[in-house]
Amino acid sequence: MASAKKKSRKSVTPRKESIGEESVASAGSRTTRQDRKRRNSDATTDASNPTKTPTRASKKLESSNSCKNSKRKSPQVNVEQHKTQKMQTPETLAIATPSKSSATKSKSSTSRRKKTSPPTNTVIGVKAPPTLDVQVHRLRHLGYHPKPIVAMAATPPSVSESYLAIARDNGSVELKSVQQKFRTIATIAGFPSRIVTVMTWVHDCGEESSPNPASLPKLVGASRDGSLFFIDFTTGQLSNTISSGGGGIFCLATLGPYSSFVAAGCEDGSIRIYDVSDKPVLLSTMPSTGAAVLALAWHRGINAARNNSMAGTTIFAGVADGTIRRYDCVSTEGTNKNNSSRISWKSTLRMTVENFGRNIPTRVWSISILKDGTVVSGDSLGHVQFWDGDSGSLQQTFIQNDEKADVLCMAVSQDEDKVFASGIDSRVVCIERPPMTPGGDGLAGRKWTLTHAHRPHTHDVKCMTVCQQHKAIEREGKLKTITVDLLCSGGMDTKVCLYQVREFPTRRPLTLYPWPSSSPIMLAKQARLLLMRREDRVDLYRLGPQQTGDLNTPVLVPEEETLVGSVQVKTPSNLACTAISNDGSLLAICNAVSLLVFRIAFSEQGTMTPTRIPQDFSFLGPCNAVRFTPTNDLVVATADGKIQNLPFTPNMAASATESMYETRDAVKQTIITQASQNSLSVESLEISVDGRWMATMQSGLCGEDRISLYHSSSPRESFSHWWTIPPLDTAVSAIAFLSIDSPVLVVACCNYATPWSEEAGYPLDKAMPLELSNRNDFPVRLAVNPTSASQFLVGSFGAFVTMSMDKSYPKFCRNVPEIHVRGRKRKRSLSVTSSDEVDQSAAACTCCLRYNSMLFVDFVDENEMVVVEQPWMSVVATFPQGLQRKVYGA
Repeated sequence: MASAKKKSRKSVTPRKESIGEESVASAGSRTTRQDRKRRNSDATTDASNPTKTPTRASKKLESSNSCKNSKRKSPQVNVEQHKTQKMQTPETLAIATPSKSSATKSKSSTSRRKKTSPPTNTVIGVKAPPTLDVQVHRLRHLGYHPKPIVAMAATPPSVSESYLAIARDNGSVELKSVQQKFRTIATIAGFPSRIVTVMTWVHDCGEESSPNPASLPKLVGASRDGSLFFIDFTTGQLSNTISSGGGGIFCLATLGPYSSFVAAGCEDGSIRIYDVSDKPVLLSTMPSTGAAVLALAWHRGINAARNNSMAGTTIFAGVADGTIRRYDCVSTEGTNKNNSSRISWKSTLRMTVENFGRNIPTRVWSISILKDGTVVSGDSLGHVQFWDGDSGSLQQTFIQNDEKADVLCMAVSQDEDKVFASGIDSRVVCIERPPMTPGGDGLAGRKWTLTHAHRPHTHDVKCMTVCQQHKAIEREGKLKTITVDLLCSGGMDTKVCLYQVREFPTRRPLTLYPWPSSSPIMLAKQARLLLMRREDRVDLYRLGPQQTGDLNTPVLVPEEETLVGSVQVKTPSNLACTAISNDGSLLAICNAVSLLVFRIAFSEQGTMTPTRIPQDFSFLGPCNAVRFTPTNDLVVATADGKIQNLPFTPNMAASATESMYETRDAVKQTIITQASQNSLSVESLEISVDGRWMATMQSGLCGEDRISLYHSSSPRESFSHWWTIPPLDTAVSAIAFLSIDSPVLVVACCNYATPWSEEAGYPLDKAMPLELSNRNDFPVRLAVNPTSASQFLVGSFGAFVTMSMDKSYPKFCRNVPEIHVRGRKRKRSLSVTSSDEVDQSAAACTCCLRYNSMLFVDFVDENEMVVVEQPWMSVVATFPQGLQRKVYGA
C-alpha cells in the first residue's frame, strides 16, 4: 500500500446543479455601455409621448433584449478554488406586442430590435423547471497522464473499413476505427520494457491477385530490443515473437498492400526480409552497411511481378552514415516463399546527403518512394529532399523549419501529389505538385512547391500517416459514398491531429485528445469509493458525504482527505482492466498474464488493508473485461472470447490472516465462445441492478458489432445466453441498463442514436436532434439516475446530454449554459431562430457544456452524481520542454 503526494489545493466539489433553469430577471441582469445608451435613447423617445406609461413587462422586455444584443464574454471559472455558478439556460419567453410608440425610434435601433426580439407565445416571468437537479461531486485531481505517441499505422486502401493503430511510450497499442469518429475499439496493455516503435499493416492475398476486402490485414510490430511480432487485437496479445538477430529494429517496410513480405532495418546495418503470411519467417539478409538502417522504402517497379513475389523490386534505405542506398532484387525466378533460398539482392546506387561541414553525418530519419521512381527523404538538418531514384541526382530541397531541427516523419497522399513532413519542429508542411494532365510535359513541368503549413502540436511530431474515411452523402436524391483522405499526426503531446488532405490549406486540423474510450475509473456506490487504474497500481478515493439542504456555494474538500490507499502490483506488463465490488470488499486486477483478486478491509480510521485471495486464476489467461455482480460474483471476459463466472462466497470460519472469501467452483460455466474470427473480445460488460441480466458489447473488425444479452433466474445462478440484438446501421459505443423494475437496455451509437427500439424510428439517426448527430465526438458512457425510470445521461469527453425515453426528441436540443463558448460554435444551419424550433419538447434533450475533458460520469445515489475531469493544462505540465524557436514579435 502506497500513499499519494499531498497537495494544498482543494479539488472535490459537491454542489447543487440545475440544468435548464433561468428566469427573465437573471437573463437581463447584465448590461453594457451600448445597452445604457440605447436605454437612454428609449427613455427620451418615450418621454415625447406623455400618454404612454411604461409597464413592468415592457421594462423586462427591454432588459432582456438589450442583454441579447450585447456581446458578452463567457463567465470565467476559477479552476483552483472551483468558484462555480448554476448551469442555466434562458427559456424562450413570450411577451406582449411592442407599443406603437416604439415605431418612432431610430432606424438602426429598430433593426437591432427586429433581430433580437423574442417570439411571442408564452408568459413572462415563468420559471422553467430544471431538466436535471442533482448534487455533483467534481474531481479534477486524480492525475490521468497519457503517454506520448511513438508510432502510427493506417490500414491499406484494400481494406473495406479503415483502422488506425497507435503505439504509445508505455508499450500499449490502441486500435481506432476511422468510420466511428476514431473511437478506440481495442487496446493492448503491452509491456513497458517492450515499446512498439514501428508498425506496418500487411494484407496478404496469397496466390490471388488481390486480397479480400472483408478480411482484416495483419499488424506487424517491432521494438528496439530486436523483437518482431504480431499485434493481435482479437486476443489482446503480442504473438509469434521472434528475434531479429541484428539488434534493435528501427524501421519496417512492406511490398505494397498485396504482399506478405516485410523488410526490417536493424541496428547492425543489415536489412532482413521476413515472410509473415503465417508467422514471421526469415527469408534473406542483406550485408551490413556499416551503420544502423534508420528508414526503409520498398518499391515494386514497372517490370516487377504483380503477384506475391519479390522479383524486380527495389529497396531504398536511409542509413545513419548520411547515405541513401538502393538495393535491387536480381532474382528472376524462384523468388516466392517456397524457393526463398534463391533470393539475391544487389546494391546498385548510393546517394550522399550533404552535412554542411558538420562533424557528424546527416541522419536520414524518413524516406518514401513514389510510383514514378522519385525518392523523398527527411533528414536531421530539417530538409525535405527529392531525388531521382534511377540516377541518384538531387532534384529539389525544401526547408521544413528555420532552426535546422530534425524531420522525423513524412506521409504521402494517395494520389502522390502531396508530401507532408514534420519533426522536432511541430510545423506540419505540405509540399505539392500540380496534378497530371493529359498532354502535359510530364515530370518536367510538375515541380514541387511548399504551399501551406499548420502547427497544431506543441511538441515533437514523431509519426504521420494517411488513412481513408468513407462518408455517405445524399446527391440528387440518391445516397452515394465518397472517400476522404485524412492525414493523421501524433507525437510528444499525446494527441492526434487530423487534416483533410484535399482541404489542407483552408480547413483547420481536428484535434483528438488522448482520453480513453474505456474509462480507467470505476465506482463502488455502496462504499462510496472511486477506483483509478494506473499502469502498475490501483488508487482508491473516497467521496464526501451527501450534503443536505440547498447548496448555494460549493463545499470544498482537501485532496489529502480523499485518497484512501493504493494497491501496488509487481507485474512486467501494464494493467489491462480492473473491477471493484459494490460494497468495496473485493478488488479484481488483470494484467497481460492473469487475474488477481484482493479482499479490501477498512479500519475505523479510514485506512485500507488489501489481502490477496490465494486462488490461482492462471487458467483463465489474459482478461479484457471484469465486473462484479450485486452478489459479489465475478464475471470475466477472457482474451480467447469466453465469458466465465467465478462465484465467491464468504468464509465465516476464516481467521484474520486467511481469506474471507473462497471460490465455490473454479469456473462454474462458460457462457459464450467467440464465434467470428474477425470479432474483438468483449469490450464492455454491464449487469442490471437486480443482477439477473447481463449485456456484452463486442466490436467487429471489418464486420458488424455484436450486443448479446444473458439472463439468470436468480442472482446466485449462472447466466445463460438469452438473445443477440440484430445489427444496427451505426456502430455501438456504449450500453447500460435503466434502474427500473423491468430492466431496459439502452444502446448509444456513435451518432448519438439511442435507445435501441423500433418505436424510435429506423434508421435511428433520423429520429435524433441534428446537433447530436453532427457532433465530432461520440458517446463513451451512459449514466442512469435511480430516481428516474426513463431519464439517463449520454456522456462524451466534452459534454453530456440528458435524454428522456417518455418524451419525443426535438429537432434541436438545448445547450446549457447557452452563453458557453462551445455552444456558439454550432453551424448557422443548426441555429435556433424561431419559437417553432425551440419548444417545451427541447427539455427531453438538453446538452450540458459545463464540464470538459471528462474521464468518468455516473450517479452515486439518487440525485447525486460524480464527474471526474482531467484538466489539459495539468497534462501539458508533464511534457518535456519543447523546441525553442524564434517567434516574430516575441
